[in-house]
Amino acid sequence: MQQYIELFNRLKAEGLFDARRKKPLPTSYKRVALMTAPQGQAYRDVMSQILLNDPFMEVKLYPCLVQGKDAPKSLITTLNIINQDHLTTPFDAILVVRGGGSLEDLNCFNDEGLIRAIAQNNQIPLLCGVGHEGDHTLIEQVADHVLITPTATGIFVSSNMAHKIKRFYELPKLIQNNMQNYLVRKYQNLYLLNIRFNTFNPGIRCNNLAIEIQKYKLSLQQVMNNCIHNQKNNLNQRKNKLTLNSPNKLLLSNYQRLSENKNKLKTANLAILDNKKIT
Repeated sequence: MQQYIELFNRLKAEGLFDARRKKPLPTSYKRVALMTAPQGQAYRDVMSQILLNDPFMEVKLYPCLVQGKDAPKSLITTLNIINQDHLTTPFDAILVVRGGGSLEDLNCFNDEGLIRAIAQNNQIPLLCGVGHEGDHTLIEQVADHVLITPTATGIFVSSNMAHKIKRFYELPKLIQNNMQNYLVRKYQNLYLLNIRFNTFNPGIRCNNLAIEIQKYKLSLQQVMNNCIHNQKNNLNQRKNKLTLNSPNKLLLSNYQRLSENKNKLKTANLAILDNKKIT
């Protein structure tokens, strides 16, 4: 016990048990790594709860020794293997479980090398369910979460059924939204491709150019018609002015006035002659 206390104080002084070192727990557990002896009762207790509450959870067993002088090395090696596998197929958590026993039986979970490996090398949230209520080990101090028994550990990671039920009922809407978003993206891509096709298609470009040429032709024709019409109006106005001021018309007008004056003179002469005859 004295050796346990001295090691506890030394590791605590180094900050290995600080709360700031603990990793946040996931909101749900879909894939977990289980470190325990497959022939032990702890394995059966954990798996019975998981199969009962969440049979869809993926549990990968990593067999290891949980008692005896070779157990610390086995636990450290297994921890390293799990972290290596985590790089390719991530785990939500590591479950380290073992049933109750004497201080000597649980002493492998007080090993300094194991505690340092968890504190310094482990990258995955670690849940500890070692022993029964009243049993205490140093692995509890460095673990990210502690459960009093293996059974409690199985319940803790698998009993979030409300969350799973909610996700189940939300799944059709989620699928519908994802499908709708997928179709919208595909439609947008198709629309952009259609625009690009219409922009660079030679036949469509020629047709568009022909339409533009026809527009310019009609516009030019309209301008020409307007110019011709305006010129005709100008010519008619000038013609009218020339007609009014033509020499022939002036001569005719003067001739008419001369004829009228001639007739008036003739009439006046006849009147004078008549008066002379009377007198």
